[in-house]
Amino acid sequence: LIGGRVGDSTYRQYSSLVTNTEGEVLATARIEDVVSGNGTFGLVKFTGGADDLLVLAGDVTPDGSTSFMSFTGNQDINNHGHVVFEAVLAGTDVDDSNDRGVFGVRTDGSVFEILREGDLFDLGGGQFSTILSLNIVKGSLNDQGKLAFTARFANGDQGVFIADLMDTFAPIPLPGAAFLFGSVLFGLRIKKQEKVRQKSAAAHDTSR
Repeated sequence: LIGGRVGDSTYRQYSSLVTNTEGEVLATARIEDVVSGNGTFGLVKFTGGADDLLVLAGDVTPDGSTSFMSFTGNQDINNHGHVVFEAVLAGTDVDDSNDRGVFGVRTDGSVFEILREGDLFDLGGGQFSTILSLNIVKGSLNDQGKLAFTARFANGDQGVFIADLMDTFAPIPLPGAAFLFGSVLFGLRIKKQEKVRQKSAAAHDTSR
């Protein structure tokens, strides 16, 4: 598929390929303008002879506050065609403490945020801490919509967790659906909390 066309651009290079049993292939691709030769990177899903450009560097993130700057190559696809990926972000109020996130893509192509560095995370027992880093790998997402990820926190804790995303992957998200998380070892129920960066951004906006 090298040289395949997408609009006025062409695919030139693929990396971080992941496949499922349905024959779908997920890849990070370099995409070059056929006239200028300028290039960027995107996340592409191939199904049969068709390609679907899911996310392109420079696209705005789902909440509209940042944009995708690059992709880490840590990504996965399950046998239902659901996709998860890590990305590096850029934008106002983005720095080393909140510039990486994990995102999902539904089969209808819509993108949603799962977790991001800088999020306040409920560790259970009334204890909360800010996410310093998080990672997914190939094989992290199963067919039940459960995503395994590692996370390290500002209070010194770290661990492996599972996000239950099955309802979130539905083409039409359930009204008011929340992300539910559980510790692999202890089965703790953990809820994603309001982002610290949103609070700080709101305070910044008020000051202006």
